[in-house]
Amino acid sequence: MKLRSIFASILASVALIGCVQEELPALKNIEVTPSYFTFGVEGGTKELKVTSAAAWEIKEALPEWVTVSALKGNASEKGESVTVTVAASTDTLARTAYLNFTCAGETQLVTVNQDAFVPDFPEFKAGDYWIVFEKGAALPLSSA
Repeated sequence: MKLRSIFASILASVALIGCVQEELPALKNIEVTPSYFTFGVEGGTKELKVTSAAAWEIKEALPEWVTVSALKGNASEKGESVTVTVAASTDTLARTAYLNFTCAGETQLVTVNQDAFVPDFPEFKAGDYWIVFEKGAALPLSSA
């Protein structure tokens, strides 16, 4: 039994050593930092820095809840500051937008996430409750 455990451990170790994480090629013409934002349900404003070898732009249309201070910019080795503003949400699902910064044929994706709105639910008091369906059928629920 011990021999099986030792053999399984050795096999797992060899499998892990054999796994090589492939690195993505670096972009040479554009770098946007950070490349990922998360906003709370209240929205807000955050800054990112765009460093580019040539003029850059965001070509795709943005969703109505995201605004960006500049959709185009010039080459800047020192980096250009761009403001991302997200509106407050009343959507009960989390939402995501992607900003595609393009420069000299290269594109860097910036992900903008916003938390879901969680409404306040009323406090239920002791008693019986009913779920009423569209066609008139009802199902009793007990508060217990």
